[in-house]
Amino acid sequence: MTNSYFEEDYAEDDYVGADIMAIDALPPPPQRSDSKSVFIEKSDAWIAAMNKFALQCDAVAVAMSNNATNATSITVQTIGVGAKTFTVEASKSYLPGMTVRAASTASPTTWMQGDVTAYDFYTGALSIVMNAVQGSGTIDSWTLSLSAPGTSGGSLTQDFDVKSLKHAIGGNIASASTIDLSAATGNLAHVTGNNPISAATMTAGKDVWVIFDGTPTLNYHATNHKLNSGGLNALISAGDAALYTFDGTTVRVFIVKASGNSVVAVAPPLPAPVGSGLVHFGSTAPTNYLTVPTTPTNLNRTTYSALFAAIGTTWGAGDGTTTFGMPWLAADYAMVQASSNVGSTTTGEVKSHSHNTQADSAGTGGNSPTGPVGSTNMTKPTTSTGGAANLAAGTRVLLCVKYQ
Repeated sequence: MTNSYFEEDYAEDDYVGADIMAIDALPPPPQRSDSKSVFIEKSDAWIAAMNKFALQCDAVAVAMSNNATNATSITVQTIGVGAKTFTVEASKSYLPGMTVRAASTASPTTWMQGDVTAYDFYTGALSIVMNAVQGSGTIDSWTLSLSAPGTSGGSLTQDFDVKSLKHAIGGNIASASTIDLSAATGNLAHVTGNNPISAATMTAGKDVWVIFDGTPTLNYHATNHKLNSGGLNALISAGDAALYTFDGTTVRVFIVKASGNSVVAVAPPLPAPVGSGLVHFGSTAPTNYLTVPTTPTNLNRTTYSALFAAIGTTWGAGDGTTTFGMPWLAADYAMVQASSNVGSTTTGEVKSHSHNTQADSAGTGGNSPTGPVGSTNMTKPTTSTGGAANLAAGTRVLLCVKYQ
């Protein structure tokens, strides 16, 4: 007998690549009945064989473990964190809590890694919650294997240079309402431009340092962009930096000012209340505003419910059920009312005044008529002047009312 095999419970095809791991036969062990010289010779041979035997047993154990946890799958999945399900070979030995890496068969450096939550021994359905990724894309051919828990596939090469543990510098990222840090090619990047930033897309567990080349405003959001600014927006200067980190729930941003000063926070502007007016110098009303008409106009109470709640029927009851009057101003001009009677109109009138008029003269040398003295009534109109309305001098602007 030259070799012995672990064949009792495993068929040949159970081994990786259908190879059977061989273990060399042990030499005869030393016996008490052996002579001293024979005993020593057998002991030396036995000790040497045991060292080799241990290595071969370890190799068999590794092969058996790999065979039990190495698998392939053609399930189509997109690289990303979260729950993923693969159909792999049946009769594997996956257990909940095992850390498994699913790598692209065509490009092994593109992978997802996470913890097993369930495995069906008979159907091969394998469920994994992925918590680390490298690369991107949708893959239809996978190679699955065990990985060291709590690491990026058992390697530090995803985010750091192994020799010096220095940061990997990635490409520039343009400032935008939402910046995509999940696609960052390194964990240190420059953000260019001045567009305000309100959110960031990130991979859970991967921190990214950014250096701002421009002066964007960072807008605070409780979950998508939680700044260390006391709940306010932050003004950024060129050269400032920020650490972005994501725990799967909240994107947190820790701003570091290049000047060494504290973060400059900016309170967001208070919104104008519904029903308030706006003097606008454009030709059309801004968003959420209506142009104030010059004649009585009704609005639907449901469509403009916020405005109706704010002003009620101050400017008219409409049809009494479905409509109401919106604020309007006659074409002449508005009168400011200090406290009451808002929405009422005032009849135009001319301020009290007088004009001089020329009296008839029947003779020369004065205004007194000659001849017998008598009494009479004289009425003579003055020359007319003015326009069709009583208007104050001014420049036209667009008056608007906020409706939501």
